[in-house]
This record gives sequence, C-alpha cells and structure tokens, in this order.
Amino acid sequence: MKKISVFTVFLFVVCCFVCVGAFAATVGSPNVNGKGNLSLTITQEVSQRDLDNVNFAENEVEDLGYAIYSNETSGGMTNTKYRGNNSVLKVSYGACDFLDVYAKVGIGRGKIRGSYNMSENDTYESLYDSNTDFRETNGEDETSTNGGALYGGGVKASIPIGRVVIGLDGQYSTMSDYFRSSGVGITRSTYSSNWGKGISNYPVRYDEYQKLLIEEWQFSASVGMKVGSFTPYAGVLNSHLTIKDKSTADYYGDDQRIKTISEKEFGIFAGVDYNVGQNWSINAEAHALNEQSGSVSVSKLF
Repeated sequence: MKKISVFTVFLFVVCCFVCVGAFAATVGSPNVNGKGNLSLTITQEVSQRDLDNVNFAENEVEDLGYAIYSNETSGGMTNTKYRGNNSVLKVSYGACDFLDVYAKVGIGRGKIRGSYNMSENDTYESLYDSNTDFRETNGEDETSTNGGALYGGGVKASIPIGRVVIGLDGQYSTMSDYFRSSGVGITRSTYSSNWGKGISNYPVRYDEYQKLLIEEWQFSASVGMKVGSFTPYAGVLNSHLTIKDKSTADYYGDDQRIKTISEKEFGIFAGVDYNVGQNWSINAEAHALNEQSGSVSVSKLF
C-alpha cells in the first residue's frame, strides 16, 4: 500500500512538469521491472527522419455541351524530412518476472519540411475557340505544430542469461493535431489560344492549417550485459511511420487522403542504463540508419 501511495505522489509531481515536447519511440534497456512492480519513466528525445516522396495525379474532363473542358493535375513533395522533439511519460507494470506492459502519454511538437512541385494543364475547346493554360509551380513547404497530445503503449520481454540480457519490445504511438502549413514558390504560366500566346511568372505564398494523423509501429530486439551499475545494450529495430492528411479525407472522402510513410524502416540502436541507487536509473540511447535520434530518460521503480 505504501508503494502505491509513493508512486501516486511521484506521478502527480511528474505530470506537472513533463508535457512539453513530437514523437518518441525510445526502446530502453532490455531490463524489466519484475512481477508486480511499477515504474515511471520520463523521456526527452530529438529526432530527424526522411519521408518517402508524395506524388499525386488527377484528370478531369467535363462536357459542357457547347464546349469540352479538361484539367490534368500532377505534382508531389520531394526531399521531405520530419523533425521532432518530445517529452513522454511512460508507466510500466511487471505482468510477470520477464514481461512488462506499458502506456505512454505526452505532448508532441513536430515539423515537416520539403520541396513541392505542381503542374496544371487546362484545356478549353469549343466550335469557336480553343485555348490551353499550362501552369507549373515550384516552392518550399513547412508544416509544423506547437503541441499535440500523443499516446501509445507496448510490451517488453526480457530473457536473462547470466549477466547477459536479451530484450524484445513492441510498441505503438499516435498523435493527431492541426498543423500550420506555410510555403512560398513561383508559378510559371504559359497561355495559348486562337487569339495569341502569353507567358507570365508570379509568386505564390500560402498559410493554412491541416489536420494530420501520425502513427508509428516499432518492433525491436536487443542484447545487453550488466557491468556493475551499468547495462550497455545494442539492437536492431523495424519502425513504420505513417503521416496522413485528415483534412483531405474530411473534404474529399477517405479514398482521397494524402499519405506519406517513412523512407527507411530498418534501423540500429544502442544505449546504456545506469543504476543510480534507491531504485532510480538514468538511460541514454541513440538510433541510426532509419532515423537520426537521441534520447535521455530518468526512471523510478516502485
């Protein structure tokens, strides 16, 4: 009963300070709490991740009776990166001696940057006239959020073999928020008709909000070794990150939802746990290949 009371007080204090940060998928050491034990972990992480190019195309033809109008639109985003820094609070419970289940909550800040290109070809044909307007726009886009609630959960298994510990971890994280999207660019327009031709260039600037849904599934395996108060570890992981634009789904329907995924899913990670004493521990961890990230965590076992 005393253990639960102390844990409750500590949880309240941490909640007053923790929620200030985008997405976290820190694995942690392969150690688990042990059956019936609770732990609380605060993690601060910064990361950068490449996203797949986004391409879209749409063709529209309309017969007006007296004329035929057609529009061809294509474009996409390239060189897109997702950057985030986050604070996450994780609560773990030892379901048995070798298995923990956990939940995590926090507030995320993220930023998506990339280059965009859009081409539009409008054609109008009638008995008396025929004209074509081709427009190409190139520019830079930045989409960011000041803070959205994130949550998730997972399970961790630990297999000790002497001083060596093998860990298996699977977790899910999600965040949905309104992101501010702003961009600048240049549109080049080429116009031709029965009456002549023309070329014009004009700047493009926009500032709007998009509702984005971010989801990540991550599965990992690691090996660590206890050396005094330290447990260094390393492992491999597979992480699938998806970003969906819910604004387009709300307006055009779910089949028109714009979606992008992480460019690379396989990664490696390494870290170290340091047992400070009094059931306190500090962790530092880094990820590579699929993303460039680093994190620092502080844990308390109850």
